Amino acid sequence: MLASRDRYFVDRVATRIVEVSAESVTEYDGNYSYYVRKKAAATQSLPPAVAPRGRATNERKAESRAGQLPLANELARIEREIVALEEKLHALEEQLSEPDLYSEPGRAQALLAEYQQQSYTLGKLNARWEELGAKLESA
Repeated sequence: MLASRDRYFVDRVATRIVEVSAESVTEYDGNYSYYVRKKAAATQSLPPAVAPRGRATNERKAESRAGQLPLANELARIEREIVALEEKLHALEEQLSEPDLYSEPGRAQALLAEYQQQSYTLGKLNARWEELGAKLESA
C-alpha cells in the first residue's frame, strides 16, 4: 500500500487504485491514468439529480455556480501548475541520480537547492488545491 501526492510516481508504480469516500470504497485495477479515465467516464454517465423546479431554486443554483466559477478556475490553474512542477521535479530527480553530477559539487548543490525549492512550492500548491477542493465540495 502506498499513499502519495506525486501523480507521476503513482502512475508509474501503482497497479490498483483504491478510492475511499464517505459513501463507499471503490477499487480500480490499473494505474493512476486508468483511474482518472474511469472516474471521468463514470461521472459523465451518471444521470443528473432530480431537483425541484422553481425560479428561486434556479436563481440559487445560478448564484452558487457563479460563486464557484472563480474557485473552479483557480483549481484548474493550480492543477496545471502541479502537473508542470511534478514533471520538473521528475527531471531534476533524474539529473540528481546521475553519478557524474557529483564530480561538479557546485552544480550538484545548485540542482539540489532548486529541487528543494520546487518541492516546497509543490507542497504549497497541493495544500491550496486541497483547500479549494474542499470549498467546492461544500458549496
